[in-house]
Amino acid sequence: MGSTTRTSSSSSRSTSERVECEVRLHGGASKAAGGVERAVVEVRGRTLGDLLDEVKRRWPGVGDFIDGSRSGSMFVVLNGRALECIDRSMGISSGDVVAIMPFVAGG
Repeated sequence: MGSTTRTSSSSSRSTSERVECEVRLHGGASKAAGGVERAVVEVRGRTLGDLLDEVKRRWPGVGDFIDGSRSGSMFVVLNGRALECIDRSMGISSGDVVAIMPFVAGG
C-alpha cells in the first residue's frame, strides 16, 4: 500500500490563509509522486488553484497530469464530487479531500 505524508507550503501569504486538505493520488499520479497515495497538504491560499500549484511543487511528475505533457488526461474529485472542469478560483477549506485521478484506458 502507498504511503501517506504531511507537507506544507512555503508561500509568503499570511498564515490566516492556510488550509489543510487531504490529497489522494491514484494510478499514474501516485506513481509520478513516488508511490504517495495520500498526503495532508498545508497550502497558503484558499483556492483549488493554490492547492494544485502546491501539489505540482511537491510532486513535479504529478504536474504533468495537471497542466503539463499529460494535461487533460485526468480529472479532479473534490469532496466526492467529480469536477467537470478545473476552476482554479474555486474555494477550498481545511478538511477538504481532493483526489487526482488519471484516466484509465484499455480494452
